[in-house]
Amino acid sequence: MGYDPLSDAALISDAERMLRYLTRVAAELSKLAQLRAEGVVSSKVYEELIAEYGNKFEGLLLKADEIVLALRDRVKGLSSEESSLSRTLEVLEIRQAIGDIDPERHRVESGLVSLKLGDVRGLRQRFEELNTHVEGNIEEISRAVSKRPRG
Repeated sequence: MGYDPLSDAALISDAERMLRYLTRVAAELSKLAQLRAEGVVSSKVYEELIAEYGNKFEGLLLKADEIVLALRDRVKGLSSEESSLSRTLEVLEIRQAIGDIDPERHRVESGLVSLKLGDVRGLRQRFEELNTHVEGNIEEISRAVSKRPRG
């Protein structure tokens, strides 16, 4: 069974924690590549360290992939909810325009739906942002650990 966060807050917390770790690993690998390019690190040591990072990254990648899938699933769910709320707002507008509901009821109901829609959009955007950054770091680390020194 894969990763199943108990709440949006738990998913955000786990994704942020993973992002901090991946960002740190990406920075370390970038510094290692820089030191190799400057001749400070020998090919042998560089290769050993890259292999070590690669081995660590394999285990981490499973967890990171689970978080990415959970983020994507949540974005899909929130996008669907966002569409539904937008349709509800449209229906309220039409119902008020044709006189099916009075302006006060329209104001209250559309205000509540608009607040919920704003919350859903903000949450979806946060999940999309986290997903983009986590995936970007995964790609950067994957490229770094697959490189081999050229002499």
